[in-house]
Amino acid sequence: MGGSEDVLTGDGLLRMIFEESIIGITVIGPDRRVLVANAAIRRMFGYTEAELATMRVTDVIHPGEVDEVIARFQELMTGARDSYQVERRYRRRDGSEFWGRLLVSIHRGERPLIIGMLEDITARREPVHALGERVKELTCLHRTARLMLDQQLTSADRLQRVVELLPPAMQHVDRAAASIRHGETTYVTPAYEDARRRVSASFETADGKQGEVTVAYREESSDAGGDPFLAEERALLGSVADMMRASLDHEIAMRAMREANERLNLALTTAGMGFWEWDLRTNRVRWSTQLARMAGVEGELVGEFLQFSHHVHPDDRPILEEWLERAAREESTRGTELRLGPGDGGWRHMLVNTGRFRDDDGRPARVIASVLDVTERRALEESLRQAQKLEALGRVAGGVAHDFNNLLSVMLGGADVLRMEMAPDHKWRELVDDMCTAAENGAALTRQLLAFSRKATYQAAAVDVNALVRRSESLLARLAGKRVKVTLALADDAGRVWADPGQLEQVVMNLIVNARDALGDGGGAITVGTAVAAADLVARARLEPGRYTRITVSDSGPGIPPEVLPRLFEPFFTTKELGKGTGLGLAVVASVARQWSGAVVVDSAPGQGATFHVLLPQLAA
Repeated sequence: MGGSEDVLTGDGLLRMIFEESIIGITVIGPDRRVLVANAAIRRMFGYTEAELATMRVTDVIHPGEVDEVIARFQELMTGARDSYQVERRYRRRDGSEFWGRLLVSIHRGERPLIIGMLEDITARREPVHALGERVKELTCLHRTARLMLDQQLTSADRLQRVVELLPPAMQHVDRAAASIRHGETTYVTPAYEDARRRVSASFETADGKQGEVTVAYREESSDAGGDPFLAEERALLGSVADMMRASLDHEIAMRAMREANERLNLALTTAGMGFWEWDLRTNRVRWSTQLARMAGVEGELVGEFLQFSHHVHPDDRPILEEWLERAAREESTRGTELRLGPGDGGWRHMLVNTGRFRDDDGRPARVIASVLDVTERRALEESLRQAQKLEALGRVAGGVAHDFNNLLSVMLGGADVLRMEMAPDHKWRELVDDMCTAAENGAALTRQLLAFSRKATYQAAAVDVNALVRRSESLLARLAGKRVKVTLALADDAGRVWADPGQLEQVVMNLIVNARDALGDGGGAITVGTAVAAADLVARARLEPGRYTRITVSDSGPGIPPEVLPRLFEPFFTTKELGKGTGLGLAVVASVARQWSGAVVVDSAPGQGATFHVLLPQLAA
């Protein structure tokens, strides 16, 4: 059941019920103070609503019965009883007394409430039977009110239970049946369809649905003409209808609010947004659930503003302090950027915009900040800048490599002519051989540059990756060196890919050379494998779902330090000594993979070797 305070203030539900009732109804707090009283109560006692709000229930009890009232109150509060009914004397504002019949029960929520329903019986001259009828009507109203307060029940449950309360409240119980309709749904008691003499009270809820509360009597041969329903019974139906409307309107409003919050939460979560609300008067701040989650905390954060400053990057805290001053004195601020996180790393970039709001007296009261997670945006901007740098570098490298390759062709051609004209034992033969070797190495470097800049000429074809690796096996072994064992692990379903065969050979050779250098002089093992890439590997490569061939080169070396991994594929980045590496080998591997709609994934940890997976779309068989 929801909190009692919510019940008392929720959309005026209780006020609507009380004011429309023909019976005096009041709600008493645990301290015996009058919390709410309807018009009937005010008329009975002659007090205004404001006066009653300052009084205790014992203030209107006959002095001789105060002790008994207190004792009964304690029994309710301690759970010794849940309800009681009594007739006693009461005192009006003018000092006069009257007799009333009181039905009391307790609503046990987070804050217990005493519900009292009072009928003035001073001037009653009706027979005992009529008195019993009023008691039944009073009981029906009382139980209906309790059902309206029970927030754990659905509207369908409440309507079904209320319709069952109506027949016992009628004077001819054995012939009575009842119906409650709301919209397209109707709730009835047994034999309702057979009962023809009916009285109804209509209502309409906030969503436009029509409703009706009906009581019916089955006709008997002894019935005389005229209206079989008492005026009090008609009034009872009107009160029940009003209670139904107020309860259903409250539920509609709560559902609309809940759905609106769900839509807002979804929109904020999807957009990567949150907010905080800063009360300038108390200096307390509330972080929304979305914002707290972006900072690495589950649930809302509520407290003093600087209490959560550890969630702001240390370098940005001066910015936060300056922003707080601006936000407090300016109507709005735009474009402040801070880094938020759990306090131990994992910082995320947030863009903060604020608006300042005033209270009823025109004084600044609150600052509300919308916070947008721009971490991915900043990463994309950095990636774009890096791509632009690489594009410029590629254009320069491609142009230089092309011109340099022409020069090397002349040098290599001349050196080859000299070598052919010299005897093997000529004194200059070794020097010419060194010239040829240097020129060939230079040509290999220019091919790498051209591959990186994508200025080389390629011939794409359907390449059987297993056949390509087998043809290159002896070359790969020579590249790896005598101290390294190269093993092939080729899967039958590796299939074919669409690429340039020469480029793929270059990719495998570059990975072999990289693995060989990682192993060092001590040697080790390298495995070249092929297979169909698993779905999780495709996802890690951020490729579109589909079937990909995986070419894998693994080594048993020392592994790659974590700080090096993010820079592996940067052009000209190398961990080798000066003059022992160009830093282009892995850059070319990544460039070729991207050129043919693929990607490269690396698995490595210090002391556990390294594995490079080259993923390329597999052609249909």
